[in-house]
Amino acid sequence: MKISAIKILIIAFILSGACAVSASAMPAKIRVGLTAYGERPSVAIGNKSLRVSFDKGGARDMGIITAVSGFSVTSDSGWYVATGQVYAQFSDAQAAAAAYKAAIAVLSEQYGWTVYLGAFASAADASANASGATVSGAQPNRRLLLSDGGTPAVLLDFQDTYAQFSDGTGGGTVSLGGRKYRGALECRPKGANVTVVNILTADEYLYGVVPSEMPQGWPLEALKAQAVASRSYMSTRLGVHSGDGYDFCDQGHCQNYLGADNEAASAVRAVDATSGIMAYYDGEPINAVYFASSGGITEDSENVWPNAMPYLRGVREIADEAYKEWTRVFTLAELDAVLSANNAGIGAAVGVTIGAATPGGRVSELIINGTAGRKSLYKEEIRTFFSVSTGGPLESRNFILGGIDSARPEAAESDTINIMGLGEYPVQGLRVIGGGAAVAALTEVFVAGSGTTRRYGGASQASGTSGGAGRNGEIVFTGKGSGHGVGMSQYGAKAMAEAGYTYAQILRHYYTGIEVR
Repeated sequence: MKISAIKILIIAFILSGACAVSASAMPAKIRVGLTAYGERPSVAIGNKSLRVSFDKGGARDMGIITAVSGFSVTSDSGWYVATGQVYAQFSDAQAAAAAYKAAIAVLSEQYGWTVYLGAFASAADASANASGATVSGAQPNRRLLLSDGGTPAVLLDFQDTYAQFSDGTGGGTVSLGGRKYRGALECRPKGANVTVVNILTADEYLYGVVPSEMPQGWPLEALKAQAVASRSYMSTRLGVHSGDGYDFCDQGHCQNYLGADNEAASAVRAVDATSGIMAYYDGEPINAVYFASSGGITEDSENVWPNAMPYLRGVREIADEAYKEWTRVFTLAELDAVLSANNAGIGAAVGVTIGAATPGGRVSELIINGTAGRKSLYKEEIRTFFSVSTGGPLESRNFILGGIDSARPEAAESDTINIMGLGEYPVQGLRVIGGGAAVAALTEVFVAGSGTTRRYGGASQASGTSGGAGRNGEIVFTGKGSGHGVGMSQYGAKAMAEAGYTYAQILRHYYTGIEVR
């Protein structure tokens, strides 16, 4: 179960000015690109009965198509000869096609059901067979071929729109590649491949999103908070994939969506109980970003992404959040590999320093020191820079450091630190011998003359030791929480729900100054 998605680049786009829609303006149906299937030469629809329709100047229901084994859908580039006869139903066209030696029932956006002869390998072959008053040459265009058990069954010959398939028995789901989906599937040829878009209502979409983003066994009020956050979030993303032919994709940077198979009764109940409800700030739906766990405090949006949003302010948890604690250890060789993969150009790694932290305690500047320079990482780049490593990106930016050379900042000669109120000491040349309390004291130091507090790990280049966590020749990240830290903490929402808070109270805690309606 994936609790939260890393929504970095797209969220930054939204925070920089993407538009939201009101609940009343939410379209009756939304379009979700099923990118989990990618572009494939063939997709398999398991239903043996499909209702087929298309939308061109209004929805047109073209009736039921049937198969013995189910349908495989491929892009088609053959040549055909049109008979010119039009039929009311697929079954009529299918019967007419059976009377020919080589023919197929065709759904055309211009004529409805008809029959083509072929397929032929070339235009010349098609023309050679186009004799008589009722036949003419048909060129290949945006066609899809539906086969039944390997036998061509239906040709879709559309120029300006695409066919949509829903369950032919009424009200059921459509089976695609082993998964089931509510609503309709729109299959689209793309070169020699096929892509698929799921068309369904917003709440049907959320039935699949909520249990993909939050465990279904969590308290109902937490699931309701997730449903409203997800609905508000999706309202700010409408059209972000318009160039691809759909509103959202099924991946984490939109929201994780696994179709009807992943639905749960608790999540459906949460979505239905909050249907149409969103979070608003100043009359507009908010970009209700969320993440897994905060480690005790959430973060201001500008400390993660470019813009300050008035409703995305850092807040302290008010319930006992069961946040994640984590440790990542990098040898210098592993750090070298990360630097190389990111083309850092600072030579071999010699150590890591925390340069600055936010008021909430998250690292806002991480400095990697090398034999040929230094690399400063800022904000979310601190996490994503390590994506190329075996363990992937860092869990959060709420961490301290241990390991060689991680206790000493890049300091000016005049910088001093006050250690546990015992006196001022110069930063440069500082060495820590041994571990325990002396090292722990260096996890937070006041830099005299700067008016700021910086957080460091405890270690010594001279001794190669740290307060129990570090090992000689290694950099140790010890952190808490998971995710970007902005908006609703999902583990925090769980804790609040368990403490008796309602979903609206949960949302108003994490999103400053909002209305829930």
